[in-house]
Amino acid sequence: MTASQSSSGGFRPLGTDKVVQAKPIDEGEFRFPSNPTQSGHSSGYHESFGTTDTMRMLSRRKVKKGGKAELPSWNTNTALTGYSGASILETNVKPVAEASDGARTDTAQTILSVPGGKSAGHTGSGVKTTGQAQAHDFLRHQVVRTLQEPGVTPGVAGVLAGSITLMSIAPGQIANTAQNADKLKDSGVSTQYEQRRNNGKRKLDEYFDALSPNEQATVLKLTQQGMSDLKDKKRKLIPGRPHSPLREEQSSPGASISGGGYLPPVSVPTTPSLAFPTLPATASPGTQPLPVFHSLPPLSSSSVPTPQVPTHAFQPIVPVTPSNPTVPSTTTTTTTPQPSNLAPRDVAMDITSYFRSKRQ
Repeated sequence: MTASQSSSGGFRPLGTDKVVQAKPIDEGEFRFPSNPTQSGHSSGYHESFGTTDTMRMLSRRKVKKGGKAELPSWNTNTALTGYSGASILETNVKPVAEASDGARTDTAQTILSVPGGKSAGHTGSGVKTTGQAQAHDFLRHQVVRTLQEPGVTPGVAGVLAGSITLMSIAPGQIANTAQNADKLKDSGVSTQYEQRRNNGKRKLDEYFDALSPNEQATVLKLTQQGMSDLKDKKRKLIPGRPHSPLREEQSSPGASISGGGYLPPVSVPTTPSLAFPTLPATASPGTQPLPVFHSLPPLSSSSVPTPQVPTHAFQPIVPVTPSNPTVPSTTTTTTTPQPSNLAPRDVAMDITSYFRSKRQ
């Protein structure tokens, strides 16, 4: 992100607020223009959860009684037409819209998953875009489904946006099947392609572990439906986790994009964290050791690109510490787990930062 984006707290916070308030927005109020990177090329942004047209449709909804809202009639050649007049939960709009503002990847390095086990370049990637429309329809389906699902808290929306982003970014093995994959505009990420996806999964795990059991169940339900929508029997989720197993990061012989098959399971016990994940001011995402299922050995700092994260945009997340931890409890009480206090825009922005290059 640019300095101005960081200081404003997001990509399009003002446009996002209008969506939340059911005030119609134009395309330019949510989409962000291309800008120069430190790598010497310019790149626009792919909205990797709620697309711009989805947010425009959502901004024109009719808020009704009983916590419901109705989507408007939408006559386009996308999946959104099928949701004309659909009922959604009004309480879900704010977390979904804010998560959508944070979930963005660089078009210059984005190769999309196309249902059926195929891939397509995003406009501006330099890769053939055949299939891009179906890839974006996949995202539209996930967002409307999320708007209709009970139990979507801010934490659920942020974590889910990260999960769907990782699902929609084609694995290296599949990305290589796209025509002109060797012409990816951001060529510097070609050898780090699967490494970035793996690091995104690690970060996703950290936030997922900070959710309450009920929130985790909601995320898992929606991610399982998303994986089913990809219609690819070769891809799978780790049971009880919102992502697939880590993949081999090295390139296959003759491949333009790095990445191989799933790595075998690693028998490393994990323990739930008592604290919500934090973003130290002196650290960059991806450099902190994370308690991750199926984790890879730590990568050397010289081999890991420092993802661009707008540190000013993140609200501090207060660790949860048990009161009097050294004093054993003498009574047994039953409490209802409380929802996490994660901010959806910040969570989505952090997880997807692995797919954005530093800006000038």
